[in-house]
Amino acid sequence: MIDLLPKGWSRASLGDLVKPIETTDPSRWDRESFMYVDIGSIDNETKTIRSPKLVMSKAAPSEQGE
Repeated sequence: MIDLLPKGWSRASLGDLVKPIETTDPSRWDRESFMYVDIGSIDNETKTIRSPKLVMSKAAPSEQGE
C-alpha cells in the first residue's frame, strides 16, 4: 500500500523538495499558528503523519537545525 501513489503524483526525497535552514524563529513569522510535525507525530508502521500539533507562532521556541 505504501508504494501506491495517487494519479499524477511522483516520489521524491525530502531534500529535493525543501532547502535546509540553520535556524528558525517562528515568533517572527507572519502566521498566527502553524502545524508542527515532530518524530512523535509519525506512525512508525505506516510511515505517515498521524498527529501533527497546532502551535501558536508567538509561543513557539526557536530551534537550531542541523
